Amino acid sequence: MERIAFTPVQSLCGGSDPSSRQWVHILPKGTISARDGRTFCLSRPEQVIAKTLEWAKTADIPVDYEHQTDLAKTNGQPAPAAGWVKKLEVRENGIWALIEWTERAAAMIARKEYRYVSPTIMTERETGEIAFIRSVALVNVPALMMTALTKSELSAMNGMEMEMVRKSLGLTDDADQNEIIAAITALRQELENATRKLKEIEPKSLSAMTGALEILSAERAAARRTHVKTKVENAIRDGVIVPAMQEWAIELCSSNETSFDHFTKSVGRPFAGLFEPVITPEMEARLNASIESDSIFDDSDANRIASQLGIDPKQMKS
Repeated sequence: MERIAFTPVQSLCGGSDPSSRQWVHILPKGTISARDGRTFCLSRPEQVIAKTLEWAKTADIPVDYEHQTDLAKTNGQPAPAAGWVKKLEVRENGIWALIEWTERAAAMIARKEYRYVSPTIMTERETGEIAFIRSVALVNVPALMMTALTKSELSAMNGMEMEMVRKSLGLTDDADQNEIIAAITALRQELENATRKLKEIEPKSLSAMTGALEILSAERAAARRTHVKTKVENAIRDGVIVPAMQEWAIELCSSNETSFDHFTKSVGRPFAGLFEPVITPEMEARLNASIESDSIFDDSDANRIASQLGIDPKQMKS
């Protein structure tokens, strides 16, 4: 492991009166090239934060002046804190730290006596991969080009407006402007992700809906055909129309059922007689009774029936 101290270009001047708490970009993501030729790599920022917190245990990570925490053993000078790292967070462009500045450091930053930060890191000697962060320092000699902090438009809000924004975002009452911006950014990202997923789902849903509508349409068409066919068959059975008119009746009923109903009511049952039996059940019963009693030749009804059938009454006997 090798201890490396370097100074990323990180402006801390967010206005004439910086907050005592401030989110600061302390490490960029990816390959990091310093002006002195050294190269480092931050490819696993989540792992770096985890190892940093494991190393710090319950203590806050110190922010000093000019890396004096690392130099105190050799120069014998005190290493007062300029602030303390309260949180570490991975963002799209690297690792950010929520620093709570001391009153002195905040005043110096406001006067632009210090404008940049530099973390002291531990790296893997062979690969240059950053392992964890030991401390952070206020410096004035930048080595890397990084994102600069600027004054947020949220600073124009009054206390009541800021309180409403914090509550709307589910933040604590002491959340600063950078935390609010981070929460808004996270919400925006969630919205973008949800919109993207919705766009991915829409074609599938549309296809499924189209298929369901096609099935429903086919089922309704089949039910309609069955209804029309049954209605025409009933009209034929009742003697309203003859079988030869079936195709015409189906076409009319399919296209305009109201007209078909009006037609059937208007014409009545002109063909009813064609489908009624010549010999009624009563007549057939009387004929059978006459045959069984050998009175067929004396029964005028039986003789009349035989005559209607065109046969000799005597043949009915045999």
